[in-house]
Amino acid sequence: MKPLPASFIERIKKQYPNDHSVFLESLERPVISSVHLHLEKGKELFSDNDGRVPWWPDGVFLKERPRFTSDPLFHAGAYYPQESSSMFIGFLAKKILSEKKNVRVLDLCAAPGGKSILLSTIIGDDGVLISNEINKTRVRILEENLIKWGSTNAIVTNNEAKDFRHFQNYFDLILVDAPCSGEGMFRKDEVAREEWSEQNVAMCSTRQREILEYLPELLAEEGHIIYSTCTFAELENEDQTSFLRSVDGLEEVSFEIPDAWKEEIVIDNGYKFLPHRVKGEGFYCNIFKRKNAGSRRHKGKPFGKWYRELTKQEQQAVAHLDLKHALMNGHNEVISCPVELEELDFLLKYLFVIAAGVKIGELIRGQLNPAHSIITIPNVRSVYPEIELDLESALLFLNRGDLKITTPTQGWALVSYQGRLLGFVKVLSNRVNNYYPKEWRIRFLES
Repeated sequence: MKPLPASFIERIKKQYPNDHSVFLESLERPVISSVHLHLEKGKELFSDNDGRVPWWPDGVFLKERPRFTSDPLFHAGAYYPQESSSMFIGFLAKKILSEKKNVRVLDLCAAPGGKSILLSTIIGDDGVLISNEINKTRVRILEENLIKWGSTNAIVTNNEAKDFRHFQNYFDLILVDAPCSGEGMFRKDEVAREEWSEQNVAMCSTRQREILEYLPELLAEEGHIIYSTCTFAELENEDQTSFLRSVDGLEEVSFEIPDAWKEEIVIDNGYKFLPHRVKGEGFYCNIFKRKNAGSRRHKGKPFGKWYRELTKQEQQAVAHLDLKHALMNGHNEVISCPVELEELDFLLKYLFVIAAGVKIGELIRGQLNPAHSIITIPNVRSVYPEIELDLESALLFLNRGDLKITTPTQGWALVSYQGRLLGFVKVLSNRVNNYYPKEWRIRFLES
């Protein structure tokens, strides 16, 4: 591992004069991996673990890190590898949203998706998550991870912070997991060490402020902002939350934590997860609430022809599925959208929407060719026959290889591994067509 930057060491000595030695030494210790278990698909996995994550009961520490790509259960969304300190966002979001219904939540800098998965799990079927990522490549990874997890309440967008300026009084919670210098990842990521510089810290600070300036007016009455980073720099943490503290109508809030956690979490101008105190990596977050907001506006005039209501005939073609708001897009694809069309019109007017909920499939001559993401629909197992695969066949399916399956089933079928759905095949008389998404296929089998 590349040595820690000298100027970083000097700053930590000043920042933590009493325990800088143990702080810096801890950055050289082995990483302790953790995963977020899906409550329905994976709660019994990793039973031989290294303990639960205190602030997120569905998170567990692993005794050793497996090769996740080689595990079909990972691709089935039974769990998501996630840094344990960042799971604290789940604890905070549950506190904030515990008594609210029909919430609108924005994860502004969402890729690769771990925190969006937390938020999607918390808000339930009556909430809506706008999961946004500015990077065009990373937003596709975000979409993939949300589909695999089974998030039916998420709308994925590809926008800058300023594009949300039209959404005044709209969100009950905004998470800004801001792009940062990544000091909290020094223990696990050599690239973070190599790319670090004081100039990069300053550049990140400027970018963070530019993002935050747009956000306070987006909050609904009693709406909250959670600001977080994976860095230790005051320029990126305390200085940014000082700005939020100065905004008229925002007030800093905090939640009491159990005494047992106080050995790990430092509460000082926010919550700080320091590497010599926690099993996870470095993390910082703080919370602010808005007072005296106006009423929420979220209904727009019809925008373009990209989405429309289904005709009666089209509704009949998908009546066997339990869809929330069934819409048709411009590609003749049926979408199960978490919002009604008039609210989607409002979103489409100002945002570049990558995925407006769950793609169900394409209607061709009144018949539905199912999309991969249809497997997130709760009752899909009652509609299609299911073929259980062994490990070798499951990995071959995920590689988009040619499957050799002996089955009386004909036509569209689901394939599963250890009872978890992986995707679709179409069984013909002389072959089995593999419909796992091309862009997701695992490639290690080729070597």
